[in-house]
Amino acid sequence: MWALLAWLWLQNPLAAEVRPATSAPALATRLLVRFEGEDTPSHEFTFIALAQDRARIELRRLEQPFSTRRLHYISGEQGFVVEAGRSSSAPLSAPEKLDLDRQVALRRAVYLWPDGFAWIFANETATCDLGAIGRLEAKLETGRLREATAFDATGVAREGLHIKERFQSRGREWPRVAEVTAGGQRLWIEMVSSVETELHYLDLFFVPPDRRTQPPSVAAGTSESAGEILRILDTPPRWIRRHKLTAVGPEAVRAQVVSLHTKESQAAAEHGLVLENFAALLLDERGVPIELELRAKREPSADPIEGWECTSERSAITLISTALIDWSGAGVRERLARLAAKLPKDARSLPAYWVAPASSFAVAAAPARIQLVLPFEAQGRR
Repeated sequence: MWALLAWLWLQNPLAAEVRPATSAPALATRLLVRFEGEDTPSHEFTFIALAQDRARIELRRLEQPFSTRRLHYISGEQGFVVEAGRSSSAPLSAPEKLDLDRQVALRRAVYLWPDGFAWIFANETATCDLGAIGRLEAKLETGRLREATAFDATGVAREGLHIKERFQSRGREWPRVAEVTAGGQRLWIEMVSSVETELHYLDLFFVPPDRRTQPPSVAAGTSESAGEILRILDTPPRWIRRHKLTAVGPEAVRAQVVSLHTKESQAAAEHGLVLENFAALLLDERGVPIELELRAKREPSADPIEGWECTSERSAITLISTALIDWSGAGVRERLARLAAKLPKDARSLPAYWVAPASSFAVAAAPARIQLVLPFEAQGRR
């Protein structure tokens, strides 16, 4: 770094300026991607980073299930990939990990500019030494970031981001549309659909599910008791609509659930929506269902529809069983206590819910494959 500073000083001693690294917020961006040669976006690209060493990147073709996305993880010194359609992860090689580190650094630099990095400014150029990862070079235009390029340790340009449009939100400026280049060729155009800086993820979110340390009695696929399976997993983002359950008594509540699901299926169709085959029952502190949560088959990056909201991806402990839905809450409290006892350190629980096939709500006595879900997040947002 100091050699680079000395070179800049000799070139223009009055122009070089060193600015120490400032703290950078966490970052989550959801983007629509239009590859070179395409007329419309074909993929969704999601980037989430608590810091340089805690990141998660995914690429998924639009209108395809979340099980088909390709995921990359950075957790400290380790990096992993989960290929599309697979549940098992593979470690990245050293060169692959460096490539991913550069991609994370470049995106944090561009979307959080100028926070998080120690920049050396000279006229309308800024550089940052990343050590073994390489370096970043930013081009400015009247003091505003125009583009940034990530170079490897040998000085070869690997990836670039060129800002095409901007927007203001949360007191700062963000790229709205950016051009991504790799190897000197344009790779894609990305368009921001959402950006967040106050995140609630624990470190385990940045480790592939098959490599997470599970509590002793929650090993994936292990039966804790007859017919029950406990797992820690991530629930995908969803478009949801909630309705208060006002009926009293199991039969009346069940009838209201069926009525609401039928009515909302018809209303959703008017917006071009199709409801998922599963619905959720949100529980109060007694374990009693108090709200019906309906879910639509819709892209997270789609425009909002009045009455519907998109939830973010989050981690949860789930208990999967074949049983009857417990409408009274009597048997739920003990189960929830078991799940709460297995929460990771520094996690706080969110409202729990049952998930069951929508058709099961119409049958009083037939068992169904149901899940009791206890979502959780970091105690303090980052």
